Amino acid sequence: MAENKNSKARIAANNRYNAKVYDRINIAVQKGKKEIIQSHAQNHGESINGFVNRAIDEAIERDNQAQPTQQPEPYQMPLESDEEFKARITAPTEEPANAGSKNDL
Repeated sequence: MAENKNSKARIAANNRYNAKVYDRINIAVQKGKKEIIQSHAQNHGESINGFVNRAIDEAIERDNQAQPTQQPEPYQMPLESDEEFKARITAPTEEPANAGSKNDL
């Protein structure tokens, strides 16, 4: 009988650890691209995960050096005072000049 190196308890412990320590991102690539990525990673002594993480880190660093991120100020509508608000909602509304009565039809 073959020896089982990973018991159910060990697998469960590993899964709990991974869930606590890592975020998971699933990506989809075109058919055939996975083999290209895998070959490239192996040629550089990396796993696919290691290569993808390195590529992401390098892209972020490159992007940040090229153009430092500046968050635009969020738009805020100008606030009106209580008096302005009350005046606006209590002001009489004018009927448009071209509005006639229903009997004019």
